[in-house]
Amino acid sequence: MKTENIIIGILVIVAIIAVVLLYNSTITGGVASTQLAYGKALPHTVRTNNPCKIVECGSPTRIAYEAGVDEWGNVLCKCPGHAEIFYAINPVRKY
Repeated sequence: MKTENIIIGILVIVAIIAVVLLYNSTITGGVASTQLAYGKALPHTVRTNNPCKIVECGSPTRIAYEAGVDEWGNVLCKCPGHAEIFYAINPVRKY
């Protein structure tokens, strides 16, 4: 009985240390959040590579393309065959 309690106690201590180390590491930080605000990670955010892919231009097969970036960091999206910029989409998404 005493040996079992000692083994369980050691396992609990190792598990707590592992959780603390993983929580503070950049590995789990990279999975949990990718955006930084004043050096601190924002939880549940991810930066998309192509935010214009969510814009359908009349049909699901016609997808908008990136036409530049504005002064606030939003990606400007244009539909094929149109001269106007229709959308300014922030590349940071919450999940």
